[in-house]
Amino acid sequence: MLRLARASLAAHETVVFAPRDVTRPTGTAEEFAVTPANFDTTEATGGYALTWRAHGLAYGIRTAVDGDVAAGHTVVLNASRTVLAEARRRYAEVAVILVDAPPDVRAARLSTRGREEALAVADRLARIPGTFSNGDADVVIYNTGHPDDSAARLVQAILQLPTADGSS
Repeated sequence: MLRLARASLAAHETVVFAPRDVTRPTGTAEEFAVTPANFDTTEATGGYALTWRAHGLAYGIRTAVDGDVAAGHTVVLNASRTVLAEARRRYAEVAVILVDAPPDVRAARLSTRGREEALAVADRLARIPGTFSNGDADVVIYNTGHPDDSAARLVQAILQLPTADGSS
């Protein structure tokens, strides 16, 4: 869904999709694979704006995102609900677009990715981060249908967000 949304918004120079680092052996278009040692060093030297740990991995959004925010861009992050309070402390304007799906849909998608064993998928589905609820989101997208439809809803939600400079 993020890949499709990024492609749809490629011509919008004020919309930036911030990649994340993850301590996974291979990366994707949305994330860079880093070693745990490299992650720890970057974190210790202040190289991450936001970090979290989940599913036996460490995730981080690099501080380069701060330049995009300062430039008035709409920055899209794929981050954990557990860092929402920190994001709100760090940035003046934060809008939360929650992408949700029923557990059976999430389980099928996680299994299809093939990155985790069945037990790890079950652990991931059982994880309930903090006290976050759907009511904490500005927009909720139920990602249950075709990926193109969910991506279109995400693009619409992103384009309706005010930018850091106050425009829409």
